[in-house]
Amino acid sequence: TDPTLLAHLKLTLPDTPADVLDIGSGTGLAAAWYSAEGHRCIGVDLSPQMSVRAAPRVILTNFGSALDLPYFDQSFDLALMRQMLHYTEPELALQEAFRVLRPNGKLILSGAISPSLSARPVWEEFKNVTQPLRLRIFSAESLQQLLQAAGFDIVENRHASLMRVERFATLAQRALEPVSGWPKFLTMMQKLFSQIAPEMEFTVGEDTFSYRQFWLTIVAQKAGKS
Repeated sequence: TDPTLLAHLKLTLPDTPADVLDIGSGTGLAAAWYSAEGHRCIGVDLSPQMSVRAAPRVILTNFGSALDLPYFDQSFDLALMRQMLHYTEPELALQEAFRVLRPNGKLILSGAISPSLSARPVWEEFKNVTQPLRLRIFSAESLQQLLQAAGFDIVENRHASLMRVERFATLAQRALEPVSGWPKFLTMMQKLFSQIAPEMEFTVGEDTFSYRQFWLTIVAQKAGKS
């Protein structure tokens, strides 16, 4: 819900109404602005609960997978993928997004990334322990390579960062505590990040920890003729 991140999802479309697909829509947050602008927005998600929450922000919600979208080829002018690619098979998901987009259609891909290539192994360890449901960790370079391999041209990169503050107690709700305990694990992460990625400003307190999270939003266009 950060205003800068939401602003990075906005793209002025040449035609109104345009057909917009929010892939892995969750609560429909990514599509909300486009709906308010008068575009025809559809959300697709594997979670029925999320689809119910997205319903007020789109004209239609569908139950479906990003790996097998329930739509005909060339059905949409814009596809949105916000903070969902790391939960699925990225190559297949991007191929499906490419398939359902019309010629010259746009894709907006947005998500958290590793602060740098050198920090990626430590960032991956940190996320694997604290957010075990994530299947993938990306860098800016790896996301761009995935998009280009799927047939997209990169139009624009929109970078942002924000401070994230969490309590140890929230970690226990989504992850198993390391054998050493959360304080020792996070203190180790703080030491490592201070050496290889000081720009993260990773800090551990008595019952909280904070760090700067780096975010990339890529605007891409379906390349070539379909």
